[in-house]
Amino acid sequence: MPSHSPVPARWVVRRALLFGLLTLVIGLGYRYLSTPRADLGPADLQRFESLSGIDLPSWYERQPFFLKWTRGDGQVYAVIAVDPLLEGPARRLREPDYRFSRAGYSYLARLVVGGEVDLVPIGLLVVNSVALFLYGALAGRLAPAYGRRALVLLANPALYIAIAGDTSEAVGLLLVTYALTTEQTRRAGFASAVAATVRPDLTTLLPAARNNGWRLTALALSVAATMRAIPIVLFDLPWSGAAGTITWPLLGYLDVVKEVDALSRVGLLLFLATGLASIAVGIRRLTPDRWAFLATGGLGVVVSASVLSAPVNYVRAGAGLVVLWVLRAGPAGVQTPGPEC
Repeated sequence: MPSHSPVPARWVVRRALLFGLLTLVIGLGYRYLSTPRADLGPADLQRFESLSGIDLPSWYERQPFFLKWTRGDGQVYAVIAVDPLLEGPARRLREPDYRFSRAGYSYLARLVVGGEVDLVPIGLLVVNSVALFLYGALAGRLAPAYGRRALVLLANPALYIAIAGDTSEAVGLLLVTYALTTEQTRRAGFASAVAATVRPDLTTLLPAARNNGWRLTALALSVAATMRAIPIVLFDLPWSGAAGTITWPLLGYLDVVKEVDALSRVGLLLFLATGLASIAVGIRRLTPDRWAFLATGGLGVVVSASVLSAPVNYVRAGAGLVVLWVLRAGPAGVQTPGPEC
């Protein structure tokens, strides 16, 4: 059989930069184009301030591009970034213990702006922008080994929903995909641990990791359990269970399928079919990644009506399925990049 020549290191870097820039441009472009349709303005900022008790500079009212976080879950991440120790506004969130278990993205945003509360919304955008660039660069780095399948990673709609609405999927996908594909055990462990503080549901993919999948899974589950316990044990907050996001298998679909329009119904059925197909793959496989298919597919089957009623929510919930199916067969047999001669 013919041997594949190593890819020069300079081409690896160029491809990674190109993919990273492309992903970032698409993400920011989508946010920019969707901003006018959102009809954001002073009322959005005032509504957030009245509900949270947090005052932000009035110049945000004149910059709708930086107000996207006020719609949807973005404002939850903003509140936690402003109140990271749950001393005030964060305690008034709905299911605060559940929200705190995903606070890693908020902490990164707070860190990026040096603790400046007034800049927290910008910090959310900066963190997602960096995550999107690095995710694209990672896909470019994986292209020699995974072939065209690596491009599909960039087609994950959850990435662009995240940067458009300041939610945590881009960061979570970056960390988990890196943990799944890196040969560096310590770095994979660090990425898995941080991912568990950002999007703990994505850690169901970790049994499919190239190395030490069970160790990474155990580490992530430990971190996720600790994050969930902290607000209950240390801050005396009530336990909110799954916060209404999980129900009996298929029940959520039955609750909403007749209430949504035809296009949303197609999306629901596609999401369900992917979850069921993942479970089927997990049942057939005998390799350790079977548990990633079973767990990730299983989550897609038990999501509740509160998630399924809005396409943007179930697309976010299905973010991990794209990664799992792209990486399911392992490298495509192409020699991994070597040093330049």
